Amino acid sequence: MRSAVSIVLSALTALLAVVWILSLSGPIRLTQGSRWDCFVQGGRLALTIGPPGVIPLVDARDEDRFIPRASSSGGFTTLSVPLWMLFAALITPLVISVVRCARTRPGCCPACGYDLTGNTSGRCPECGTASIDPARTHNGQD
Repeated sequence: MRSAVSIVLSALTALLAVVWILSLSGPIRLTQGSRWDCFVQGGRLALTIGPPGVIPLVDARDEDRFIPRASSSGGFTTLSVPLWMLFAALITPLVISVVRCARTRPGCCPACGYDLTGNTSGRCPECGTASIDPARTHNGQD
């Protein structure tokens, strides 16, 4: 389960990084409704409600480009979030997952970290996960 989550998070993070880079060159329209548009521009994800078919420009050089904002002008209401915030939200659980996998000690359950020294059943008594090699945990060796 953990590896599937890591794969999905990795794919979403890579996709978001590509969209972020492409958005710096111009607007990318994601979806369009009758009175709303969702687009990425200047490193920001924006939802705009207003006249149909028109994409208002989001100035990425504003001093507040690093924080979420809401603005209203010329018949448009725009809500925007910097892509770095979405990137951070995706990369944080991915890093935590990788660190947890790397910290699994020899002779311990890979799922919960329970010490399996002396366990001959082949299952973790804490979480029920099948042990890879019960003989190794029985001897307490790597």
